[in-house]
Amino acid sequence: MRVGYARVSTDDQDTTSQRQALTAAGCEIVYQDIASGADRARPELARCLGRLKRGDTLVVARLDRIARSLMHLLSIVEDLEGRGVAFRSLADPFDTGSAQGRLMMQILGAFAEFERHLIRERTKAGLAIAKSKGKVAGNPRMRANDPTAIASMRASQADTYLQRSREASVEWIDLVRRMRPHAPWNRVAATVFARSEAKHGRGKGRGIAVETLKAHVKRLVKAGDLPPAVLDRAPMPGAADKDAARIALREIRNANPDASLRRLALLLTEAGHLPPRASAWSAGTIKAMLDR
Repeated sequence: MRVGYARVSTDDQDTTSQRQALTAAGCEIVYQDIASGADRARPELARCLGRLKRGDTLVVARLDRIARSLMHLLSIVEDLEGRGVAFRSLADPFDTGSAQGRLMMQILGAFAEFERHLIRERTKAGLAIAKSKGKVAGNPRMRANDPTAIASMRASQADTYLQRSREASVEWIDLVRRMRPHAPWNRVAATVFARSEAKHGRGKGRGIAVETLKAHVKRLVKAGDLPPAVLDRAPMPGAADKDAARIALREIRNANPDASLRRLALLLTEAGHLPPRASAWSAGTIKAMLDR
């Protein structure tokens, strides 16, 4: 599926021309934001990135519609590439589904690394000059316990945490939507890790602590990115759940005849069917269920 993303900076501007170009390019769904390109915490961008699946293509009218900084653009494209999602810009020669597009991404990655080194060097130099002049780091209003400054700092902190949660949620927001609240949090976290292992290779996957996952989800619920129901208590699995899991496994196997046992276990968990006692389905349990 081709999925489009459009953005304008103010309410006075209109996404009509972008949406028309994206629809003409074959996009079945188009997400749109009214926000600055420098703002990474864009709700529709987060929803768009979260719904993309392997084999999909994310399409934008121009590169500056999705990101203003090179590093932000690369972080999005690298994540999409790791998930098997292509990225294409209609107005620019940038299509990661082609060999030329992948080469362009490698070149941009080298420039981004160079930019990161320059920023670090400038920051260190600026701090050293300020220290030599006797300046004290930090906000003087904060040191004076100014209530307005404290309130402003807390609001800024909340925005920063929300932005981080939205960026982190690209890896698992679709799982939370599908699995919660019928799956307990430890199963969701285990599925996030299993998906990461499948994407990066065994031993290279990255997990997420249950409490960290819950903290991210609470922020996203408060911002309206996820429904409040995902925070409800999960029910205990019963005999009917086991029967439903067996039926679902048969359907998943029929739809994915070449999938490995480990892959079938991941798909069964993502479909919301949980083992009665263990934190995740094992390959042996899946084989036993199929044999029955």
